Amino acid sequence: MMRQEGDLRYATADSWQAVELPYADSNLAMWILVPTDQTTPAELLAPDTFADVATSLAPGRVDLSMPRWDFATDLDLIPPLQELGMEVPFDQGADFSGMLPGVWLDQAVHRANITVDEWGTEAAAVTGLAFPSSRPPPPDVTIRADHPFTFAIVDTNTGTPLFIGHVADPTDRP
Repeated sequence: MMRQEGDLRYATADSWQAVELPYADSNLAMWILVPTDQTTPAELLAPDTFADVATSLAPGRVDLSMPRWDFATDLDLIPPLQELGMEVPFDQGADFSGMLPGVWLDQAVHRANITVDEWGTEAAAVTGLAFPSSRPPPPDVTIRADHPFTFAIVDTNTGTPLFIGHVADPTDRP
């Protein structure tokens, strides 16, 4: 557990206690809302609760104890997007021709992470989209430089070699 005693803004109500942890040199802060009695943490996510906290915060001396935490979550976005009525991007009838013709969304995922410890807060989120692709055609030729070979760095406009050399033993690497 981390512990801090100091002058912070806090608020209390019948079903919760809240404290504001300001970030240094910033207008950002983290609010910690702790349920009391039979209230669940999920119930504290209501917009009315946040409004109550915002209007009730007042300065005072606070003794705060809380755990360090590192939390991450991955969300598959396709089911909620489909529930909202978005169907076309997820089948072969999708039109992404502005990017690539003949592709559709195969995956839509969101990942969020937050780490809180004595040194502060790190939070990040990313959303990724995946389009299925097919295998490229087989190569026209295979070239293996697994025996002695020559190389040149060439000005392609003039064909002039700027640097040339050879590799006597390609298996001898630093």
